[in-house]
Amino acid sequence: ALMLAETSDPAHYDAGFDLLYSWSFMYAVEGLYSGSGTFGSLLSAHTSEYNSTPEDKDRMRYVTTHDESATAAPGTFYRTPQGELSAFCLTAFLSGVPMIYSSQELGNMNAINFFNYTLMDFKADNTTRNALKQLMKTYHETAHLRGGKRITGSLNTKVHYVEYTDEKETMIVVCNTANKEQEVKLPMKHQGHEVTDLITGEKLTLGTTTTLASYEYKIYKH
Repeated sequence: ALMLAETSDPAHYDAGFDLLYSWSFMYAVEGLYSGSGTFGSLLSAHTSEYNSTPEDKDRMRYVTTHDESATAAPGTFYRTPQGELSAFCLTAFLSGVPMIYSSQELGNMNAINFFNYTLMDFKADNTTRNALKQLMKTYHETAHLRGGKRITGSLNTKVHYVEYTDEKETMIVVCNTANKEQEVKLPMKHQGHEVTDLITGEKLTLGTTTTLASYEYKIYKH
């Protein structure tokens, strides 16, 4: 059994709970993608939450919840389904246990009152769901790397990255948090490396710069 408490109060760890919500982190993610916050604020929220989390416990991480989607549509903060995917990518790969709130995988951008029925089409082919499947496949396949050394950084005010390195491999997750194309210079230690794009499966050699479309994310491994 896994005990999840719908609170961020660390006293619940002492009461036997394994996993708590991450409200401060979610608000920081919303701020980053809406333009009212910074990556530094996100990292501060992350550090603050984990400073009160015992080593054998964890935090559930997410970009929306039933409460949040009932009062503020994801489009308020993430603009587009791709924006929400980018926010979830950054959230999932930074740390914690990722949670996908129902309707998020379909790219729903409307508020949902969870006291009423809201029909969703889970049968039709859906580009957001397909992208999320690939993202989660990559997440699970890189679990060994996420146990390695982690570095975070920014390539400009809108593009941020999380990097993991173990004894054999390095992975860098780069996320564009803006609804605008960004051309950024890659960290020097990644330039010139032959890498695999874990989203597309393409093998390529990294140059000095890379271009990310609106809310695009890239995950490279070498």
